[in-house]
Amino acid sequence: MANAHIQLLRSSDYARAFALTPADHFVIWNGQPYTGKSASIVMRVLDLVDAPWIPVSLRVLVAQGGLDPQGAMDPSQVRNAIRRHQGANGAAYFLVRRAAEGDYVAVTDIPCPSGSHSVIRSGEVVLSRSVASTARASWLRTS
Repeated sequence: MANAHIQLLRSSDYARAFALTPADHFVIWNGQPYTGKSASIVMRVLDLVDAPWIPVSLRVLVAQGGLDPQGAMDPSQVRNAIRRHQGANGAAYFLVRRAAEGDYVAVTDIPCPSGSHSVIRSGEVVLSRSVASTARASWLRTS
């Protein structure tokens, strides 16, 4: 097993846990470099977020974890790994919720985001809907 701290589940348990993963949660990478353990399952999941400021559904990341050949990772383990990362100094990946008005807001406090000297508080806008639309359009033109 690549990481003893990642809990693996049977398929039926995974399906139930996946269903509980919030559909309005996303992960955003701010484009800053982040060096973790390259062989870790968490880094393999975070590597799927490869375009700065383009929100990736947490469900997509959890689904990728479900394809692990050793068995499906517990969705809460994936989410908690992202939360632990964003609690660390120099966090580059943020767990956000898409609010009804389309903005992406922090799910929990982000005390030391990379590229910033300010704490991002839970509920604070990390990415506005207008910037998200512009970033997505720009990314589509260049890919």
